[in-house]
Amino acid sequence: MPDGGYLHTFGYSLIHVLAWCTVGMERAIVLVNLSPGAEEESIAALKSMPGILSVYQLYGLYDLLVMVEGPDDQAVKSIIADNLRSKSGVVSTITMKILS
Repeated sequence: MPDGGYLHTFGYSLIHVLAWCTVGMERAIVLVNLSPGAEEESIAALKSMPGILSVYQLYGLYDLLVMVEGPDDQAVKSIIADNLRSKSGVVSTITMKILS
């Protein structure tokens, strides 16, 4: 892959987002699969939710990468389980807890 390709850009963006996360907050990355045609509505809804730092649209196995942040593990769990997963158009998620 040429320098500056998609993976390089995505990696830089992810590092940039993680660098701006609030110190002392718990964070997670959530990969999201959406129903076909639900992208625009889902992205808009997720971006307006408290605790969602950013939403990236992807091509490939997953449709979105969502950065979640909360004051503790329970808050992050609630944002994901009670809010993100219940949004119309969300078919499935995979969550990766950020340790450091």
